[in-house]
Amino acid sequence: MTRDEIVAALTVAYGVAYVDGMTNDETEMLLREIKSFKFANDPAEVQDVIDRYKRMSIRQGINIIAEADEDARKEAHALILYTVAGDGEISDMEKGAFTLMKDICNLPEINSIEEAKAILCW
Repeated sequence: MTRDEIVAALTVAYGVAYVDGMTNDETEMLLREIKSFKFANDPAEVQDVIDRYKRMSIRQGINIIAEADEDARKEAHALILYTVAGDGEISDMEKGAFTLMKDICNLPEINSIEEAKAILCW
């Protein structure tokens, strides 16, 4: 994933998970994703991603993910799915937002949380 795709995936995942309020567990999933990239050992680069994330609108995030290649869309899908399930339950509001994002962004199929976890290499 490019840096913009990473930020976009974080933005969309947050947007979907936030529809019913964001739990600490869901927030931890987003932080875990940031830490999984090679730049995570450089505090300045991590701060750059966080700053970009704070500035990116959900619409920008959706557009970037929708235009990304299949691998990036699949990783974004895995992050969204894993984030909304991070608190142990997926509310009806999250399901609705998730379904909408899946359709708008043309996200490739993922069949389980375990598959999402494997895609994210966790």
